[in-house]
Amino acid sequence: MKTPKRALGFTLIELLIAVVILAIVSKLAYGAFSDIIRRSKMTTAFAIAASYADLMERYYTTNNKYGSRACGGTLPASVEDFSFSCVLGTGGQTFVATATGSGPVDGYVYTIDQMGAKKTTKFNGVALSDPVPTCWWQEQGQC
Repeated sequence: MKTPKRALGFTLIELLIAVVILAIVSKLAYGAFSDIIRRSKMTTAFAIAASYADLMERYYTTNNKYGSRACGGTLPASVEDFSFSCVLGTGGQTFVATATGSGPVDGYVYTIDQMGAKKTTKFNGVALSDPVPTCWWQEQGQC
């Protein structure tokens, strides 16, 4: 008596299990990759904002104020996913520069002032109330 040949290949259940495992691993990898991209964009914005604060200090040493009607230092051009603004206060003796995110960093807002005080005013779309973190968050609660 002949024994029946065993079928070669995978069963439907085995294929479905493999697809589910692949989907879970893909989801985890995409999340980690997106987080790395978001943090790299923030780091660029932090560097530009800090550089702008230094520029404002140089302007102040020459003019004895940060500006008249607008901030004296030339605002940095908007970089990918961040735009920058500056507001004067107290007769040009103070300023607050703001970096506002868009695209993958929409909902993130960071500031720096004439004292070099860094603040996170909005993180992941949530406005932070007093006390506002006195640093630039890249991760919630972490400077």
